Amino acid sequence: MPHHPSFSDLGNDKFVSTCQPVHQLVNEPWFQYVLRDETKDVDLIVVVGHTPLRNTTGFEYDLVLSAIRQHLPTVPVQFFGGHSHIRDFRKYDEFAHGIEIGLYLVTLG
Repeated sequence: MPHHPSFSDLGNDKFVSTCQPVHQLVNEPWFQYVLRDETKDVDLIVVVGHTPLRNTTGFEYDLVLSAIRQHLPTVPVQFFGGHSHIRDFRKYDEFAHGIEIGLYLVTLG
């Protein structure tokens, strides 16, 4: 079975880009500020990433959703995943779902 790494710890060229671990990102002051103070009239949160919806060691979308739910327990959240090139759908909770569109956008959600 292939290893699906956490997308926070991929080796990358530090001169081109950096990856911040999701568990650090959700604790950043700006992230917490936005969730706490800038979401009074939000109808939907959309999270787009190049991470599969499931089967990653870091559970990145689960961490993001947990941080969102601390401030917004019932606001709908839509995740758009990627990387694994499969068609996938995941229900995270009553108000949060994810879709992954497969190889080369063969499925549109």
